[in-house]
Amino acid sequence: MQLYETLTGKEVTVSETTHANYASNYLFAVWGAKTLVKNEKDLPLMHMVLNNFIFTVIAVACVWYSQSHVLGLAYLLAAYLIFFGRYMCLNHEYAHIQLFKNKRLGDIVSIFVIGHSYGLPVGSYYIQHIIMHHKGSNVWGVDFSSTEKYNRESIMHFMHYWLRRYSPVGFVFDAVRVCAKHNKYELAIMYGSCAICWFYLAIHIVAFTRYWKAGLWTMLLPILCTSLFGAIGGWMQHFFLNPQKPRKWFSYDLINSHANSNGFNQGFHNVHHTLGNLHWTELPSGFMTLLRDYDKDNVMIMQGVDNVQVVLLIFAKQYKVLARHLVTTKPGGHSMDHCVQYIRSHLKPVTI
Repeated sequence: MQLYETLTGKEVTVSETTHANYASNYLFAVWGAKTLVKNEKDLPLMHMVLNNFIFTVIAVACVWYSQSHVLGLAYLLAAYLIFFGRYMCLNHEYAHIQLFKNKRLGDIVSIFVIGHSYGLPVGSYYIQHIIMHHKGSNVWGVDFSSTEKYNRESIMHFMHYWLRRYSPVGFVFDAVRVCAKHNKYELAIMYGSCAICWFYLAIHIVAFTRYWKAGLWTMLLPILCTSLFGAIGGWMQHFFLNPQKPRKWFSYDLINSHANSNGFNQGFHNVHHTLGNLHWTELPSGFMTLLRDYDKDNVMIMQGVDNVQVVLLIFAKQYKVLARHLVTTKPGGHSMDHCVQYIRSHLKPVTI
């Protein structure tokens, strides 16, 4: 089945199926990475983990040694502008596969060292993504990160989503609650204890010790920044819900996008939820196998744009700009009004 630009009817090629560039998923190759990775297909993931680990260890040590606000600010900007997005993408894959041959070493590097540098206590991502989100499938009251009842073009609704679901208190409360709901009481106790201790340690260092500058930039502010950017991540991947089948298609797919070339194919989010056993390198081919289902249910596909751009365009009410990126499985163009209506229909609160 062929894809077409919605407005013009021009044929579209999915570049990820023909010349995927996985080298752009990381910043630089690390010597010895191949000896650590369990599956060589995951070598780009391993390079990015090691990129982030090297940066984190050196940069955090410099901030703690110097006790400098200037270095602290430089560290925080570099961490979130360069590394954080890629880290969350690879962390998503880390939750689904065994990346390191030695899993304990992998947990130390990726979860203990890098995760804590972003204010993510042990177990945070696994609980939220695997136990809560995949099992709950964005269903309101089951998946506590659900976007179903929100008007997803409203900044005020996003603010409520952030402060309720992704603030440190809200996130820890929901994570412990979902563990208990699935009878994982030991995990609930372990995670809750680790999270409370980490938050307390950050506040204590900033408020009561002479290392408060380093604690501020490398512990307390990352907790707050990750809270905001984590909320944006959850919102932007699940704010287009199919109005006819919102619990079957509760995301959208991006093609010919930096979300794939720089983020381990994270743009194929509908594919990931529908064909959950696919390796991240196989998501583009999985996308092609789903096109007939997409055609039947009118599933949203966009090209040439990434998730952050989509969020900004929605909040700025630039629906016509976003409409130029829509792709369809049906030949023949559509009017701009039709495309805008289609976009906005996917942003309304779900009524089931």
